[in-house]
Amino acid sequence: MLIHEATFLDEKLSGLERVNKHSRLHEVMEMVSQLNIGKLILGHFSSRYNPNEIDAAIKELCDKFAINIPVYRVLPGQAVYNILEEKPINK
Repeated sequence: MLIHEATFLDEKLSGLERVNKHSRLHEVMEMVSQLNIGKLILGHFSSRYNPNEIDAAIKELCDKFAINIPVYRVLPGQAVYNILEEKPINK
């Protein structure tokens, strides 16, 4: 299982994400596509994105990178007691 932050959905940003050492979702998903893990939990999304944008981006990148493992996400401002009991975003 991998728990990773994916602050930005945009592939191209001003470079601020590098100064703050934040990840872009597509970078995380590309990396995950090359790993042998069983589950992915994403979090620390920027509050500039709404839940529909986040979910759509995750689903799109799961398709693009052929990610078939369960992918969960914690939305901005959300606390989750047991995320693994929730339905994965990509299933």
